[in-house]
Amino acid sequence: MECSPDESYAKYRQKIQKNGVVLFDKERAKMQKQYMSVIYQRPVQHNAKGSGQVLTRSQLDFRIKNATDTIARVPEDSHSYFTAHFSRAFAYTSLGDMPKAVDDYATCSRVKPKCPEVYFNLGCMKAELGDFDGAIEDYNQAIGLEPQN
Repeated sequence: MECSPDESYAKYRQKIQKNGVVLFDKERAKMQKQYMSVIYQRPVQHNAKGSGQVLTRSQLDFRIKNATDTIARVPEDSHSYFTAHFSRAFAYTSLGDMPKAVDDYATCSRVKPKCPEVYFNLGCMKAELGDFDGAIEDYNQAIGLEPQN
């Protein structure tokens, strides 16, 4: 029986916690990769109410085109530049193009170095690519920025 992404995440969280402490090691990074493979089988865009819709290939391609156009025309220090890279990284991830997603998330980390979501996503992509040491660094950076999460 296949788990929903929410069920998969709950199981994943149980596995990586020991005595209330979240572990960050190579084993955890491998579990992260397994969890992400469930999530990215069906790309979902969540709205403000938390419900999601499955995105099609053409919607993802459209998102990449729009983000690329935005990146070309806005200043690098603008919120739109960050948002466009973040959106494009999501689309690349959903299409399975992890190296391009890593590049966009890395750009996001330079534009907004205090955004924990960027480092978490960057860690997920690095784990997916087998760079477990890099993934652990990014997860730790995310925790350092938002330790209560």
